Amino acid sequence: MHFELAGHRHDPALRALLREHAMPGWVELALEREPDFFAAAAATGGLSQTVVALENDTVVGMGCRSVREVYLNGRAASLGYLSGLRLRQPFRGGTALARGYRFLRQLHEDGRTPAYLSTIIEGNRDVMALLAGGRAGLPRYRDLGRYVTFAVALGAWMPGRRPRPDVTVSHAAPSELDAVVAFLNEHGRRRQFFPVVRREDFDSPAWLGLQPRNVMTARGADGRIEGVAACWDQSAYKQTRVVRYRRSLATVRPLLNALLRLTGFPPLPDEGAMLPAVNLSLVCIRDDDPGTLAALLNGVRAGCRRGRGWLILGLHERDPLCRAVRRWTSLRYASRLYAVYWEDGRPVIDGLEPDHIPHLEVATL
Repeated sequence: MHFELAGHRHDPALRALLREHAMPGWVELALEREPDFFAAAAATGGLSQTVVALENDTVVGMGCRSVREVYLNGRAASLGYLSGLRLRQPFRGGTALARGYRFLRQLHEDGRTPAYLSTIIEGNRDVMALLAGGRAGLPRYRDLGRYVTFAVALGAWMPGRRPRPDVTVSHAAPSELDAVVAFLNEHGRRRQFFPVVRREDFDSPAWLGLQPRNVMTARGADGRIEGVAACWDQSAYKQTRVVRYRRSLATVRPLLNALLRLTGFPPLPDEGAMLPAVNLSLVCIRDDDPGTLAALLNGVRAGCRRGRGWLILGLHERDPLCRAVRRWTSLRYASRLYAVYWEDGRPVIDGLEPDHIPHLEVATL
C-alpha cells in the first residue's frame, strides 16, 4: 500500500468510497459528494488536500486535510481541519493507519498551520479509541468538548424563546455586505475558531453556493445590526443519504411518519433517499442575546425553504446559544471536538484561552 495526494483521476473512486461507508447510529447516514468530490472538498477551507491509500492502484482509503483562516484567541491565524477518514474493512488492521499519518506528517511540514481540529461521532467508540488513544505514530488528540449538531424541522417550529420585538429581520441587501462582514469579524472573534470573513469569500470555491442574498440580518430600531445568520444550501455538491434504519425504528417508521406529518414535521425519508436539509452558517449574535436568535430563526423559517426539510445548525456545548436552540423542537447529533497536533503545535493548543468558546461551521465539516 502506498499514499499520495488525490487528483481528479481518483474522483470516481473517492465518491464510491463515501457512498459505501455509512456513519453509525440509529439511522445510518452516508455523507456523499456528488457529482464532483473536489468541488465539495473545496468547501472545507482555503487549502484542501485529500490523501488516498492505494493498493495495486485501487483506492482503499482516504483522509482530508484543509487549512483555513480563523480567530485564535481573538486574532486571525491559520488552522487546519482533518476529516473524511475512510478505510475499507480488509485494510483496517496492521500499519495502514500509522503509515497514512506519517504521510500526513510530511504534508504538515509545509508550515501552513501549527495544528488541526477534528470531530469524531460521540458513539463511535472504536474510532475514538483508535485515534485519541495515544497510539504510537499518531498525533496527539486533545478533547475540547462536545459539538452538537441540531436538525430543526422547518415546518414545525415551536419557539421556546420569544423573539425580540424591537428587531427587524430581512435578507441583506448588496449595499449592506460591508457592514455584515464588519459585524461578523468584530463579534465572531469572541468565539474560538470562528472564520475570518472577507467580502470576496461569498460564492467563492470555498463558500460555493453561499451568496450575499443568503444572509439574513436582525437590526434594532436604531438600524444597528444585532445578529447575522446565513442559509447555505450545499445539496448541489454535498448530500446526506439515509442508508438504513435500525430494525426497531424501521418497524415503527410508517406510524411515526404519520404522526410527524400531523405535527408538521417532515417524515423520515425512505432508505436510500437524500435527507432534505440546509445549513445555518455564520451565526453571530451581539451579546449572545437569545431573543435576537429567536427573531433570526423565525425569519429564516419564513425565507429559507419554508416548510421543507431540516435546518442544520452546529454549536459547541458551552455556547450559550446552544442552550437557546435546545428550546426549539429538534433532533440532536453529538460529536467530540478534538485539537490534533504534533509537538510543534503544542504551544498553540496549550495557549487556547478558555474564555473563548469554540465555534465550528457545520457546513465546512
